[in-house]
Amino acid sequence: MAKLSISGAAKAWGVSRQTIYNRINEGVLSIEKDASENTLIDTTEMLRVFGEPGAAADAAETVQALSNGKASDTLRQQIQIETLKRTAAEERAAMLETQLANLQRQVERLEARDETRDKLLSTTVQSVNEALKASIQQHPPRRGLLDWFLKP
Repeated sequence: MAKLSISGAAKAWGVSRQTIYNRINEGVLSIEKDASENTLIDTTEMLRVFGEPGAAADAAETVQALSNGKASDTLRQQIQIETLKRTAAEERAAMLETQLANLQRQVERLEARDETRDKLLSTTVQSVNEALKASIQQHPPRRGLLDWFLKP
């Protein structure tokens, strides 16, 4: 995913640099350092913490840029932001599809395991019933003391 400087992220999201530093110090927003020790923020982190870039700030910036003749730079930045948002959404969708596929495989494995357990349980119950029937048939009913005198 694309990385932005703190100033670039503040401009894109319409928040102050101090707000971004506060979120970093709170541990809410994670940062990365490049080879030159510059602080960079992943755009997905900005989306996670601040949501979509501020539409009001973008509109005000566009109007101001158009009046100053800097429309092409502003429009390029807006296109870049929209591209980043689309890329982040596609990555989230791919991640969710992967998670869904993994969960479906887990459900299938659990269902197969349940079927195996049910078959094993059924076989065990049937074996116990057969053994019990065989045991009952092998031993005639016991006769009590009175049965010896009252029955022939």
